Amino acid sequence: LYTFAVPTKTEAPTGLWNAYVKVGGTAFHKSLRIETVKPNRLKINLQLPGNILKATDGEVRATLSSAWLTGTKASRLKTKVEMSLSKVNTQFKNYGQYIFNNPATEFTSSRTDVFSGMLDTEGDASFTLKLPESGNAPGMLQANITARVFEPGGDASIQTLSVPYSPFPSYVGINLNQPQGRYIETDKEHIFDIVTVNSDGKPVNRSGLEYKIYRISWSWWWENDNESFETYINSSSITPVATGRLNTTGGKGQFSFKVNYPDWGRYLVYVKDRESGHATGGTIYVDWPDWRGRSNKSDPSGIKMLSFSIDKDSYEPGETVTAILPASAG
Repeated sequence: LYTFAVPTKTEAPTGLWNAYVKVGGTAFHKSLRIETVKPNRLKINLQLPGNILKATDGEVRATLSSAWLTGTKASRLKTKVEMSLSKVNTQFKNYGQYIFNNPATEFTSSRTDVFSGMLDTEGDASFTLKLPESGNAPGMLQANITARVFEPGGDASIQTLSVPYSPFPSYVGINLNQPQGRYIETDKEHIFDIVTVNSDGKPVNRSGLEYKIYRISWSWWWENDNESFETYINSSSITPVATGRLNTTGGKGQFSFKVNYPDWGRYLVYVKDRESGHATGGTIYVDWPDWRGRSNKSDPSGIKMLSFSIDKDSYEPGETVTAILPASAG
């Protein structure tokens, strides 16, 4: 990661600027908007009833107050409040080894106007904040609530309040138990640990959780590495290699899966809670044990794969890595 600090002169014109970066024979372009930033002249205090917004509440009451930095009340000034939702990596305390993000959904950040009006003579306003369902969210979201209070001349002071946003009443998490830097061996039962928690991270019991495991073809993997698995698992031509249901007690459960030799490859493990609507999942890599060798190995879809192993599970800086390549047949 390289950082380049490029200052602009005070007298430089504002507007749309263009940045170009050339690396080798490849050029990259990014448009940048350069504006004059004015400091706030109004103090804005935006308050919510709690530290987290929950879609199940439907709506909450919010309050806003404003005053000039001199202390004078911002009486009868125009104000506007917007809210945007953006995805974040969902994590809960004490569950650092678990994945709580749905890999099979696409979520696009959205921005909505939630209030437009005038402050009263005391510089105060209250409004109802409607909470969208956002059922296609991969997990917890972040709500960014931006309040603008406009001076009589048109300039605005701005304050943004960021709080967690919970689209679901509860969340399902999975620990894939994939050995770090290693594969899961064939012919062995592998255990997946499951947890279910509410939006505060407290364990809850769930019944009828559905799990599905798909084998991912290498051709799809390389051609769609930046896409979610949504189109993959919803394809009528793709059949899971394993399915089942499980319950959680005390917020915990598990299920097992085994790949028998000579099968191998990358698999998507997907778990969904039909009651809350949330789902989670991740990919694992299953391969033959080293003693079976790697010669003449190819993907069933027809793509020839070069598989190799290394001599250690981990290395210190400066150590030499020994890669073991398969010998050609014959």
